[in-house]
Amino acid sequence: MRGAWAVLLSCVMLWPGCGGVSCTLVGINVSPASATLNHADSANNSQEFAAFGSLSGHCVSPATAAQSTLQSARRDVVWSVSDPVNVSISNTNDETFGRATCLSATSGSVTVTATLPASAGEGKTLAGTATLSCD
Repeated sequence: MRGAWAVLLSCVMLWPGCGGVSCTLVGINVSPASATLNHADSANNSQEFAAFGSLSGHCVSPATAAQSTLQSARRDVVWSVSDPVNVSISNTNDETFGRATCLSATSGSVTVTATLPASAGEGKTLAGTATLSCD
């Protein structure tokens, strides 16, 4: 019994979340944060974006499922762009997921948004953005 208390005490001291406090998903980060592409060059007119969960709270260890979510790209977001006339983005659940393609030049930066629906975001809709310029 004494050994169990020592493990519990060291667990609480080393990992504040070990006592039952869980991680909370608080946001979405999009990577890369910005990109510039040449719309006329078919070999260089697309960019793959990835969405990652941003957590707060005390996580038990990097092996927890919540932290795995943070470290792995999310596949449950919905991608959109602020200029769908000049830029497309894929929501197809395959190797093109999150890939934005410049269809023509843009007059400025286009906002790329990854939205995590409330059903997947702990009851709240979360979103993260990046920018894309098409020369």
